[in-house]
Amino acid sequence: MEGFIFLPKLVGPHLAKQLFFSAEPISAERLYHLGVINYIYPLNQLEEESLKLAEKLANGPTKAYGMMKKLVSHSFTATLDEILEQERITQTLMASTEDHLEGVAAFKEKENRNLQEINKGGIKMRAIHFEEYGGPEVLKLTEMERPVPTGHEVLIEIDCVGVNYADTARREGQYVVPTPLPFIPGAEVAGVVVEVGGKVTKIKPGTRVVSLIESGGYSEYALSDEFSAIPLPDAIQFHEAVALPLQGLSAYHILKTMGRMQQGETVLVHAAAGGVGTIAVQLAKIFGAGKVIATASTVEKLELAKEMGADELIDYTKEGWEMKVREVTGGKGVDVALEMAGGDIFNKTLKCLAPFGRLVVFGNASRKPYTMNPQQLMRRNQSVVGFFLPQIMKHPDLLLPSIQDLFAYVASGELKLTIGGIYPIEKAAAVHEEMNARQTKGKLILQVK
Repeated sequence: MEGFIFLPKLVGPHLAKQLFFSAEPISAERLYHLGVINYIYPLNQLEEESLKLAEKLANGPTKAYGMMKKLVSHSFTATLDEILEQERITQTLMASTEDHLEGVAAFKEKENRNLQEINKGGIKMRAIHFEEYGGPEVLKLTEMERPVPTGHEVLIEIDCVGVNYADTARREGQYVVPTPLPFIPGAEVAGVVVEVGGKVTKIKPGTRVVSLIESGGYSEYALSDEFSAIPLPDAIQFHEAVALPLQGLSAYHILKTMGRMQQGETVLVHAAAGGVGTIAVQLAKIFGAGKVIATASTVEKLELAKEMGADELIDYTKEGWEMKVREVTGGKGVDVALEMAGGDIFNKTLKCLAPFGRLVVFGNASRKPYTMNPQQLMRRNQSVVGFFLPQIMKHPDLLLPSIQDLFAYVASGELKLTIGGIYPIEKAAAVHEEMNARQTKGKLILQVK
């Protein structure tokens, strides 16, 4: 039964009054519809045991009193043992009718003060969300209730959040997995843990962390699983840390895990001036690449790629760029190629592969469908491999060593992070506009705090 039901951390004064002063037993269904009990499973999947437990809570005013005492004293989760223990304490407290009445009066006065303070907005937060798919204009600043950690979750007060092409795909409803509405984008967050769930053992409030979360980053507070919240070394600043979870880890595992890059091999990095690209160029050199070929759309972006360590620079907006790649490799082609544009760029990149070459696909910025005949890979033993970072996040044996490596590279100066711009969170729509127009380079960050 542990963790089977959730009790909210906060109820409004009207609901508190309804529950506290109820003279009759309150049904489980009534508690559910009032929002006092929220089940882990959807309503149509409720199990008999959870209804029994709800009825135990709702059995009468004595237990309603005990439940309310837990609710308004900010206890969020309750296991069966905790509930029974609370009932025992409550029964003892209420053994004397006179003591009970005095206790009720004092409790009412104290909790009314607490509820008044809460209703002043102490648990509200700002966030950017969208309620429909579309262009940057659907991103709206709103105010909503701050989330509350349960179980193995931690609550992070966000200092800054990374902006990625995945956020634009979410906004357009074209992400790899479905995007529910309404939705708060933002997967890379850095900040300070301010509250932890009851089962958290690894992280304490006050810890500086960076985390990759599924959603919710464009806000002042966000929840993270404790195992995904990585404590930051003192040498790493928030704006540096937030550049690493999505783009740093992506570049690392595209090259090493999926691309299986070996020392001396030739690597082709498209969009080499972008967030993933600037890191991938450097990591390829750190991992021992013999040659790194960088492509970009402007002279300025190509110069940035050169600063990152690229050996060859190619403008992919010019006709025949794929022949240029084969030329600078002596006709052999590249061993590893990083591709996230899709469409015609994907097809031409296939032509750049050497025998046994690996093309790793990690996005589709063009939103154009992929067309490929697998037979064309057979003749030269080539591979096309997909990459999706959330799968890496499910494997601590892959995640933790890689993030530690990245921190070490940054601290030593081997890996330089290119921050393309830091903007206030209110400018999220304008940042998305720039990304859509391909006017950005490096890592884009929204400053929250």
